[in-house]
Amino acid sequence: MKHVLLLLFVLLKGTQLNSQTLYQGWRVAVFDVEILQQKSRQINLKCRLANTGSLSLTDKKHSDKWIVEFDVASLPVRLRGHEAAISAVVREECPPLKPGEITAPLWLNVRLLPRDTTTAGGTGCADMSFDTAFVEA
Repeated sequence: MKHVLLLLFVLLKGTQLNSQTLYQGWRVAVFDVEILQQKSRQINLKCRLANTGSLSLTDKKHSDKWIVEFDVASLPVRLRGHEAAISAVVREECPPLKPGEITAPLWLNVRLLPRDTTTAGGTGCADMSFDTAFVEA
């Protein structure tokens, strides 16, 4: 029974990843996010970035393959649903980082798009994601 649950989890997680970028070694974490100024469709942020992947973040031609992850516990509520817009700016503005390297505070100007209220699966809570399962044998 436990093996069936694990298989079901892997299959469900695999269907979620089809619409997301698959990890290929490039991953950047966005944290310590502060809103400095907000205008009608633009927001100025201060944040820090960390290369949490296994490859250096130096080649912008592969930035579309970068996975951008957020510290959702401390992400300001006003930014929820705007993760795609922030990710696009991070991909453009991220300085070269070696694996494990963290930036000094950066200032980002983000053009806000309509809020994304869907998940990868299309329904449910936009900021809820299950990525770990514990199975005892």
